Parts: sequence; C-alpha cells; structure tokens
Amino acid sequence: SLSLSLSYTHTHRHTQTLEYIVHHSLFGVSVAYFVFTGKGQLYIFMVLISEMTTPEINMRWHLDVSGLKRSNAYLINGLFIFFGWLMARILLFVYMFHHVYIHYSQVIQMHSVGYFLVFVVPCALSIMNLMWFGKIIKGLIKMLAKKQ
Repeated sequence: SLSLSLSYTHTHRHTQTLEYIVHHSLFGVSVAYFVFTGKGQLYIFMVLISEMTTPEINMRWHLDVSGLKRSNAYLINGLFIFFGWLMARILLFVYMFHHVYIHYSQVIQMHSVGYFLVFVVPCALSIMNLMWFGKIIKGLIKMLAKKQ
C-alpha cells in the first residue's frame, strides 16, 4: 500500500503540493506514534475514516483527464465528494474535538508528544479540510449552475 501510494505521488505531479506534503507528513507521524505507544488510537481511527473520500477525489481526476468533465458521472461524483467530505472530514472532526473535550482528563495524561498530536494535527488537518471543502462547494455550485 505504501509503495503504491508513493508511486502514485511520484507519477502524479498534482499531488506534490505543500498542503499534500504537510497533510500526509502530519498524518504519518501521528499514525506511527499512536500505533507504537498504544495511546489515542480512537482519534487516529476517526482521522483514518476521513480517507474514505480519497476514491472519489481520484475518480474526479480520472474523469477530468478522460474528457468527461461535463458528464453526469462527473456531477454524481462531485455530489459524492461533497457529502462524503461533509460527513467524514467536517462533521466527524467536530465530533472528534467534542470527544477530546469531554475526555480531556484522560487526554492530558498522555505523553507530551501524544498530547501535541491529539491537538495540533487534527487542528491543522481541519484547517486544510475546511479550505478544500470551500473549494468543493465553489466547484459544485459552478457545476450545478452550468447544468441549468
């Protein structure tokens, strides 16, 4: 899986942006920490759920380069991206932050690195997810306006 991901990144230059590198670096460090320490695994699983939007993002790219940007498949995929992103990257993160708040007395007992990762990484990912969600909304509005 890692070699497939790295080869995809290497051959698809559009993935080599600063946001992409920061996003996956923070995520990789967090996964490694939580797996090796056994602490905070619920939070990393919640963040892993957000990756369920990846197939739709990849499908969008394939439809685009295949010249199907004006097709119904592209519109349906865009709707899946919107609803998937809303559920897995916006609302789930809100729930995760609420969970951290409710269980703060347990979170604070983690090693300082884990404590840092539980707060900083989800905040950074949330900022990026909100930026991308804004772009998804603009693209969906633009696409729906063209369809009418």
